[in-house]
Amino acid sequence: IYWLLFVGGGTRLAPVVGEVEPGSPAAVAGLAAGDEILAIDGVAVQSWEDLGLRFVSRAGESGDILLRVRAGEFAVERELALPVSA
Repeated sequence: IYWLLFVGGGTRLAPVVGEVEPGSPAAVAGLAAGDEILAIDGVAVQSWEDLGLRFVSRAGESGDILLRVRAGEFAVERELALPVSA
């Protein structure tokens, strides 16, 4: 079965928000449990792997990351500030 997952590419989990810590950047941006992240900075993401790669591509930058999320039946755009530590 592992061979089939490897050859077939395995399963890719959709980037659906689980829990949001109060006061976190995600909470400040308005993300909520159950929101599905559809795009980052206008680039579509279909899995947590895609999402991680998009965040890594922004490492070391400051500013806002534009998230497009689906909250329930609607796709709503929200901005999430990317914190930069010195």
